[in-house]
Amino acid sequence: AETERETFTPSGGFNDGATRERERDAYAFEYRGEYFDRFFPTASVRRDENDTFADFTTWKTGLSVDLREIGIRPHASVGNAVALPGMFEQFGSILGTFVGNPDLVPEESLGWDAGVEFSVLSGKAVVDVTYFESDLQNEIVGFGNSLINLEDDSERRGIEVAARAEVVAGIVVGAAYTWLDASDPTGLAEIRRPEHSARFDVNYGFDKGRGNINVAAIYNGAMSDSVFFNLDVPPFFGSSFVTLDSYWLLNVAASYKVAPGVELYGRIENALDEDYQEVFGFETADVAAYAGVRFTYEEPATKAWAEGR
Repeated sequence: AETERETFTPSGGFNDGATRERERDAYAFEYRGEYFDRFFPTASVRRDENDTFADFTTWKTGLSVDLREIGIRPHASVGNAVALPGMFEQFGSILGTFVGNPDLVPEESLGWDAGVEFSVLSGKAVVDVTYFESDLQNEIVGFGNSLINLEDDSERRGIEVAARAEVVAGIVVGAAYTWLDASDPTGLAEIRRPEHSARFDVNYGFDKGRGNINVAAIYNGAMSDSVFFNLDVPPFFGSSFVTLDSYWLLNVAASYKVAPGVELYGRIENALDEDYQEVFGFETADVAAYAGVRFTYEEPATKAWAEGR
């Protein structure tokens, strides 16, 4: 169970300066099952109660079957989701270029996926191929210098291919690729949805599992985005499409358990200091480093139950 409260006060001389508030209470239940060491069903349901939007219930269910005799694991899932519009999308403004739309309603989606995982090289490597589809209702998109909900559905479908293998003891290499076909109700490609994306990583565990180092290269293909601009004649604003360049990001992360329940960790994001944009006109962070200490407490009776079941 969780509760969330948001407040938003637009600033600047061309806003009303009024504070908006909204609250949401959510209750979620998840089930994970194991039957005959072969069938693995999952199910979850979540109820959200909103004070500014209609209440809604979302759910997801899935099943995987371990056919180890022939080295495959079929799996599938289906579910729905809801995403609320942001407070800035509703009530924010940028002089001459953007005005929020307080009448926006939440986006809703229904999707499913199905695939097969293959175990190869005597179990030292796995390859997974998954097909997915989803329909998005009330998609929030730019319109003029504001935002609207689309009346018809947007469609997304694609294929994911992932592989992971232990090349030598302690070193695991992974790769994943996604092809995505995302279109709006008119058939145009959706903005900020790359057709091609991929990830490659190398993970090294050492000192009997106490230490870990991960190096990941992430590829984001070229994608379209919308751009707003001012005109000298009515309606005094317009929009067009631009193409955002593809980019690679290199991330490095490491951790080490110095004592039971105490772990040091650090990571470097965008280690090659790549200059890129995820949204037109908004620069992203340069190289950044983070470090910290993580404390974990494991209740003894629960641990004993888990090890003995």
